[in-house]
Amino acid sequence: RAIRTDLGACQAASAHAFLLRSTPADGSTLGQAPTSMTLTFDEDVLLQAGSVTLRSADGSVVLRTGPRSGSSAISGAAGPKLVVGFPTLGNGIYSATWSVRSADDLHQTTGTVSFAVGKTYRAHALDRREPPPPLLSSGIRWLDLTGVALLLGALLLMVTVVPRSLTSAVEAAGLRTTLWRVLMVIAGVELLLGIVVLFDSVGVTNVVGALTSARLGRLWLLREAGFAATAALSFQAIRRRGPARPYTITAIVLILGALGAIAGSSHVGVGADRPLALLLLLVHLSFAGAWAGAALLLLLFLVLERTRGVGFTVRPLLRSFGAPAACCVAVVSVTGVALAARQVASIDALLTSTYGQILIVKVLAVLTSGLLGLRTTIRLRRSRSAGIGSLSRGIALESAALLVALAAAGALSVGTPARGPAFAPPSPGRPSLVSAQLGDLLESAVLAPNTVGQSWLRVDVSQT
Repeated sequence: RAIRTDLGACQAASAHAFLLRSTPADGSTLGQAPTSMTLTFDEDVLLQAGSVTLRSADGSVVLRTGPRSGSSAISGAAGPKLVVGFPTLGNGIYSATWSVRSADDLHQTTGTVSFAVGKTYRAHALDRREPPPPLLSSGIRWLDLTGVALLLGALLLMVTVVPRSLTSAVEAAGLRTTLWRVLMVIAGVELLLGIVVLFDSVGVTNVVGALTSARLGRLWLLREAGFAATAALSFQAIRRRGPARPYTITAIVLILGALGAIAGSSHVGVGADRPLALLLLLVHLSFAGAWAGAALLLLLFLVLERTRGVGFTVRPLLRSFGAPAACCVAVVSVTGVALAARQVASIDALLTSTYGQILIVKVLAVLTSGLLGLRTTIRLRRSRSAGIGSLSRGIALESAALLVALAAAGALSVGTPARGPAFAPPSPGRPSLVSAQLGDLLESAVLAPNTVGQSWLRVDVSQT
């Protein structure tokens, strides 16, 4: 039985094109074979990029349509309806698997419509677990998000942790130089990863069209410009002669700008409330990335201190990291709930969809890392003589949980949100009342709630 408790209102348009209706309708039984199929979406899709594969009941392919090999479908015509002609169909059950790209930001959506010709269609049990996100695409997004997290983590350590932990000016200067080197290297890596992300998102043949005619292309250029400027700024900061604050402020602006471009190309990047949604996602990504990146860098510093030695002591950094990490956890929790309400239509969708199940994994990973971080902070405050080995294990476990959360976030970024018409709650049924007079007996039968699933039949017999 469906659980229909709402997580929140999700009526805004999405970056994915959701199927509103189809002809033939899903689950319909037709007396005559259809000559075509019309798919109607809630926003414009790229018609030349759409594909439909029609299969018979035994799984054999009856029809396969899609973009022509070697052609660019990004700059083609767009519209809310995709029409596909069918060959002559015999009696039987058919399933049409479709795939389209949103004309707004090129996000891909897939689905299946099933119908029967000349025989009764028997619907299978409801299964909303769509195919999992592509492993390669999820891995690319995971690396991309991890790189962004390291950039944000370096800034968090530079701004909030170093001034509160290192009393020696020489140690503080040495750590800041190390963090600027991290920013320079990771920003350069992000430039290369950006190219991989673009090719993975639109395909090799569609790159030019995406850069010239799609919003995704413009956001990608903004992202790459931000990371390129960050790498150049970091190089100058390492060789600087003046105060460090202007470099730090500029780096924050550049990285947040690049992160804003990434947020703009995500699932919440369109809709009537786009500015508020983008601000919410930007805050969530910023604080989550800063927390994860700082934890990963602190783990790296601990390992280096044990093996090769560094020019500063890591223990004071860990002790000062507790308060900023707690702030990040609080902000990530609040914004995460708000974003989940936008992306998941209901508790039912959360539990039955692939997107919802991955989101649960992400939440559990974040919760685990938060508890591990709290444990490490308590140990540092209770005992100033805690061993480097035990601290390293605690930070390693926290970092591993955060990496799992980043991997889940990468999978969610290429998955389809669990909302739209497919997850709309069923309309409430109306009780069916039938009355009849038989002699001096009045008989009434009421079927309630008269919907798919369990209903109750009540028969009343009254003597008049």
